[in-house]
Amino acid sequence: MKKAKHLRRKALLKRARRVGFWIVLVAAGLIFIYPLLGAEVKKPRVSKAAAGIRIKGVPVQASRSAVVDFQQLARRQRSTPLVREAVPLAVPEPGEFEDSVNDGIKGEPAPNVPVDIRLPNVASPSPSNNFAALDDIAQAPPGTAFFTIPPDTMGAVGSDAVNKVMVTLNNNYRIENKTTGAQIGSDVSMPNFWAPVGATSPFDPRVQYDPYNDRWIVAAVSDASSATTSILVGVSTTSDPGGTYSLFKVPARVSGEAAANNFADFPMLGFNKNWVVVSINMFNSGGAFVNGRSLVIDYPTLRSGTLSSMYFTGENFCTHPATTYSASEGTEYLVAHLSSAGATYVLSTITGAPAAPVFTTGATKTRPGGGWTQPSGNILPQSTSGSLGTCATATAALSKMDVGDAQVRTNVVFRNNAIWYPQTIGLPAGAALTHTAAQWTQLDTAGNVLQGGRVEDPTATATNGGLWYAYASIAVNSSDDVLLGFGQFSSAQFAAAGYTYRDHTDAAGTMRDPFIFKAGQDCYSKDFGSGRNRWGDYSHTMVDPTGDCSFWTIDEYAKLSASPTVGGSDSKWGTWWAKVDALTCGAVTPTPTFTPTLTPTPTVTPLITSTFTPTPTITPTFTRTFTPTITPTFTLTPTVTPTFTSTPTLTPTLTATATLTPTPGVSFYTLDPCRVADTRGPSGPYGGPALAANADRTFVVAGQCGVPSGAVAVAFNFTVTQPTAQGDLRTVPGGGPLPLVSTMNWRPGQTRANNAIIPLGPSGDIVVHVDQASGSVHLIIDVNGYFQ
Repeated sequence: MKKAKHLRRKALLKRARRVGFWIVLVAAGLIFIYPLLGAEVKKPRVSKAAAGIRIKGVPVQASRSAVVDFQQLARRQRSTPLVREAVPLAVPEPGEFEDSVNDGIKGEPAPNVPVDIRLPNVASPSPSNNFAALDDIAQAPPGTAFFTIPPDTMGAVGSDAVNKVMVTLNNNYRIENKTTGAQIGSDVSMPNFWAPVGATSPFDPRVQYDPYNDRWIVAAVSDASSATTSILVGVSTTSDPGGTYSLFKVPARVSGEAAANNFADFPMLGFNKNWVVVSINMFNSGGAFVNGRSLVIDYPTLRSGTLSSMYFTGENFCTHPATTYSASEGTEYLVAHLSSAGATYVLSTITGAPAAPVFTTGATKTRPGGGWTQPSGNILPQSTSGSLGTCATATAALSKMDVGDAQVRTNVVFRNNAIWYPQTIGLPAGAALTHTAAQWTQLDTAGNVLQGGRVEDPTATATNGGLWYAYASIAVNSSDDVLLGFGQFSSAQFAAAGYTYRDHTDAAGTMRDPFIFKAGQDCYSKDFGSGRNRWGDYSHTMVDPTGDCSFWTIDEYAKLSASPTVGGSDSKWGTWWAKVDALTCGAVTPTPTFTPTLTPTPTVTPLITSTFTPTPTITPTFTRTFTPTITPTFTLTPTVTPTFTSTPTLTPTLTATATLTPTPGVSFYTLDPCRVADTRGPSGPYGGPALAANADRTFVVAGQCGVPSGAVAVAFNFTVTQPTAQGDLRTVPGGGPLPLVSTMNWRPGQTRANNAIIPLGPSGDIVVHVDQASGSVHLIIDVNGYFQ
C-alpha cells in the first residue's frame, strides 16, 4: 500500500511538472496543443459491465449535418497559398485504463485449444504491390500548417472497378490510385474535411470500405474537453472515395450528464448489414474513465443521407465493434479486453432490427495460454546509431517509443462465423517486462477461443537487438487465410513496418515468419514537449474487396530526419501500403503463362551524404545468354533523385529498376514462398556462418524449393539482419561480373528486405557479395517464382 501511494504521489508530481511546462509554453505563445494532453493518468477502480445484461439505449440526433464534396475541398486546397509557418500539434493522448483493477474478475475456464505455437522457418509471401501512403507533412491549407503526432495510421481499399485507396491520418486525407499509388487530386486536411459539421478539432480518424454496399464509412471524434465533445461519422454517397459524403456530428454526452464528463476519446469503428457502430471511451475533466459508449446507427437509413441512431452507455473500456465480412450476418459483435494478468475478455452483441438495436454484454471469458503484462509508456527500443537528426541526441526517456497498451484498439473482424482480434502484450507475465509481442485471437460466436497466436521474439530485451512487435491489425479472407500487420522495433534497427501471414492450411495457433515490407530509415523522437514519444496509435489491415482473397495493410515506419524542425525535432514518420496475395485462396491449378515485363523496384540508399550535382541517367545493361534460343535481358536503370535534408546538403537516392524482357517461349512459374538459405542457422551450404565483409558466397538455387534445373532466372526476396557496420549487398549469376548497383543498403543494426529477379549461372547458382568495411551480416534468401 505504501508503495502504491508513493507511485501515485510520483505520478501526480510528474503531471504537475508537465502541466507547468505547458503553461509556460502556451503563455509564451510558442506552441499550440489540443486540450487534455497528459491524459494518460486515468486509472480509477471501475468494475466491468455486468454479463448478460441488456444495456438501455437512448435515441440521439445529430447536432450538425452536411454533405461535402471531397474534390471540391481538394480544389480549394490547390487555390490556397502554401507559404505558412509550421506549427506542432500533438493529438490528444489516448486515455488509458489500468486493467489490473479487473484481475479479480474471474472468467470461465479457458478451453483446451491450440494457442501461441511457434512455426519456425516458414516464409510469409512477399508483397505483390507496395507504395507510399502519406507522410509527415503539414495539414493542407487553408488553415494553420500543423504537423501532427502521431499519424493514427489508417486507410481503406476499394474495388478494382473504382481502383482507389483512401488514407485518413490526423494531418490529411488522401486518395491514391490502387494500382500505382499515384496521388489523385490534392490532400484535404482532417480539420477541413469535418469543418462543415462544426468540428473544431477533429482527431483519431477511422475509415472502412463496405464491399457489400460500395460505400466508404468515416469516423472520428472532436471538441475534446468541452461541453460539445462529439462523435463524427459519415458515409460516401457513391463508391468513389473522392466523391461526396453525408457527414454528421453527434453529441457524446447524454442529457443531464455531469458537466465534467467532457472528453470523448478513441473512436472504434465497425459495421454489418444493419448498423454502423462507433464506440468511444468517455473521460471526465480530471482524467478518470467514466464508461464505454457505442453510437449504433441505422445503416440502411444512413446510406440514404439521414442519421437515426441509439446511444448505449455503461460499457467496458475499449469495446471494439467488428468489421463484418458478410452480406447477411444480422448480429454485430464487439470485443473488450479486461485483464492482462487474468487473460480475460468479453464478447458482447448487438441484435434486433436496424431501427431497434439491442445491446447485450457478454460473459467474462479466459484466453488459454496464460496471462501477460500490460505494456505502457516509452519502452519500444530503436537504434540511434548513424542518425544525423535531432533524434541522435534525444534524452534516454525519449530515445524509446510509446507502446500503447494491451487494449483492443486497432480492429476486430467477423468472418465465417468467427471473430478475430489483435492486441499488443508485454512479456513475460507476472515479471518485469522484457519485450512486447503482437497477439491475435479467434473466437466462436459464443465467445469461446478457437485458436490464437503470437508474433514474438522470446529472447528480445531492450538492448540486445531482439525484436519487439506492437500496433497490430488483422484481416481474414474468404478462405480463412490471415494477415497480421504490425510495427517492428529493436535496439539494433529503426522502427519498421511488417506483417506475418497465416494460411488456412497451416497448423492451428501458428503464424509464419514476419516480413518487413518497409524498413525504418532513421531513429524517431518527437513528443512536442509532452514527454511521450508518440507512435501509432494504430494500423489497419483489410481484405481486397475484389476477389476477397488478397490483403492490404497500412503501417507506420520511421523516415529519414528532414526539415522543417517542428517542436524541436526534425524526426519524421511515414506510412506505407503493402498488398499481399494469399497463397491458395480462389486459386486454380497454375499453368505457365508468358509474362512480358516484370518491374520490381529495389531502393538503394547511398552510405554517405555528400554534395551532389545531378548528371544524366546512367543505364548499365547486363545480358546473359543461356541457350541459343532463350535470352533474358536484365536492364538496371539507376535514377538519381536529389533530396534536401535539414542542412543545405543534397542526399542522392538511387533507385534501381530491374526490367526483365523474356524471349518468347520463356514463362514465369509462381512458387509458394520458400526459404532457400538462412545464415542464422547451423553452418552449411544454406546456413551459417554470417557473411563476412567484402567476401563472396555462392548459393546453388536450382534443385531447391521447387526451382528446376532448367530455370534461367529466379524471383528472390533477400533480407539482411544484424549487420555490424554499414554496407550493401550485390547479387550476380554464378560466374558473372558484379553489377554496378546494389540490391540493398543498410546501416549498422538494421533489418532490411528487397525483391530482385536474378538470372542463374551455368550451375544454377547465384553469388552474393557484401560491401562492408568490417564485421559481418546475416542473409536470408526466399524464392517465390522462376523463369523457364
